[in-house]
Amino acid sequence: MSAIDLLITAGNGPVECRMALAALLGILEREAVRLGCSFETNLGPMPDQHGAKSAIVSLNGFEAEQIANDYCGTIRFTFKSQVRPGHKRQNWYVSVQRIDTKPEGGR
Repeated sequence: MSAIDLLITAGNGPVECRMALAALLGILEREAVRLGCSFETNLGPMPDQHGAKSAIVSLNGFEAEQIANDYCGTIRFTFKSQVRPGHKRQNWYVSVQRIDTKPEGGR
């Protein structure tokens, strides 16, 4: 059983997307622990008080594959901005994709 690595990114989205990314990391960690998987995260460069723009998550355990399958894609968080009160936008997006660590040629 090898680790599964996921790239989670807020892209060039506003600060609220970084807040959503931080929330997703918490959700993923709780899910991994609940299912008996190990969870390790490495934040991208220069996180600020709202969080990082990206993170790499490593999952290991029997349910790691299922967690990866459940979360890969674009995830929408819906919440009012705590940073910009009165801002009309309430949908914030985070992308999750699997990182293939196998060298080309499959060896």
